[in-house]
Amino acid sequence: MLLQEIKNSLQSISEFNIEEIIDVSYSHRGHQSVKNSKDQLTHIEIIVSFFEKNISRIEVHRKIYGKLQKFIDNGLHSISIKIAK
Repeated sequence: MLLQEIKNSLQSISEFNIEEIIDVSYSHRGHQSVKNSKDQLTHIEIIVSFFEKNISRIEVHRKIYGKLQKFIDNGLHSISIKIAK
């Protein structure tokens, strides 16, 4: 799995901006939960900002997780979502 594939999957979200997607897997190498992962990309951080005020934080999470479910199923272990104000 490549970071670009994740970026491509999130492009169709129109209710908020995906400002940045960062691979932070390096800081989790050797953790028990990802030790035997065959994939190098296990942890990402996503920074989003709103341009529609009527969307809830929970809906942001639902939309992102919905788009990334296939990656989660294939070894993406952690998604950290930071919402910029």
